[in-house]
Amino acid sequence: MPQSDRCSVKLNQRIYGLYGPQGLKALEKLLNSLMKPLRVRILEYFIESDGWVEASLKGEDLEAALNLLYTTIGILPKTYLDISKGCMLKCRVLALKENGLYVDAGLKNVTITIPINILKSQLFDGCYMAVGKLETLYMFYRDFPVELYVREVHDDEVVCALSWRWLNWADEIALSGLGRIYVAGVDLDTVESVISRKPYRDYVLDRIHLGVLETLLLIDPLVNPYSLSNNIGKILKPSVLMCSKPFKSFRKLSYAFQDETWFNPPPPFQIP
Repeated sequence: MPQSDRCSVKLNQRIYGLYGPQGLKALEKLLNSLMKPLRVRILEYFIESDGWVEASLKGEDLEAALNLLYTTIGILPKTYLDISKGCMLKCRVLALKENGLYVDAGLKNVTITIPINILKSQLFDGCYMAVGKLETLYMFYRDFPVELYVREVHDDEVVCALSWRWLNWADEIALSGLGRIYVAGVDLDTVESVISRKPYRDYVLDRIHLGVLETLLLIDPLVNPYSLSNNIGKILKPSVLMCSKPFKSFRKLSYAFQDETWFNPPPPFQIP
């Protein structure tokens, strides 16, 4: 619980790339909307050298505001002392390597990882898949938001597993049989302005706003996502542009998912 009516928090949002200024404006608009029902004001924003955003808040409803920010956007730890066994940690993917998944939670001199044996044991058919295939299927791309469950905490290392909430969402998307394009470093309005045009609007079945500068596009399985992503990339010039072709064994599921309104379950970090 806050000890005063003012505090600063580091948010699970990064500002970077060509569209950084637009991303910051989108974040300010989002936070103002979230804080509107509460007696809380956002005093200022500070962008760290690596892009993480720190916000200073003040008001009588500060505790309610922090709870709201934690659930909708995510609040990052300031030091490893803020991390404890059993807590949930919202962060971003750094890289998937042969020995595990490495993530960034805004901490310096602390390694946060999911060892490969834990990761593969959690994923569908993971024990039989190569690392490269896991990366494509589960979208472990740079800057992709993930939610982790903390298993062990040491001075310079935090050992985690994927949270079941994130895994449930990722399984639904990965096994849907739909193609996926991940666009990072472009604000949501700019992405929408492109995919709302012909022919893109016929190919993009849905979009998921993972952050103010991160969007996941779900693509018709009959469309080549590599060709589509190249065309979108030429227009948007994103910082990160990755795509996943639907696996043949799952492709037949895609039409069943398209017929259901629930085929796109919300992730635990979706931007409203």
